[in-house]
Amino acid sequence: MPQINSISANLITPTVESYLLESDRADREKVKDISVLPRKIEGIDTSGLRFITGNNVRLRADASTNSEILDEMIFGQVVTVHSKNKNWIEISYKYENGTEMHCWVFTRYSSRFVNQ
Repeated sequence: MPQINSISANLITPTVESYLLESDRADREKVKDISVLPRKIEGIDTSGLRFITGNNVRLRADASTNSEILDEMIFGQVVTVHSKNKNWIEISYKYENGTEMHCWVFTRYSSRFVNQ
């Protein structure tokens, strides 16, 4: 299932990026708008995907604020969810060069897509 989610993330990401370039709405409104964007793309399953709802959101090696910071994400980045541990989700995403990163993010800094 993660491979299907990765394909869906690759299909949704350009739509989200395009929306963010064109929108001048407040971040709270952008979150609402982004959550329904996949409805415009036929056949996309977003059940294992989320998007980042803050800027410079820290991605950690483990599900703890004391763990190593591996990277930071920007608003709108689409990620694949692998597991959950209390208020943390284990995610993955791919860099443009194809390298895949696995890490943890606090769930407060992500949001689900709304399925039809």
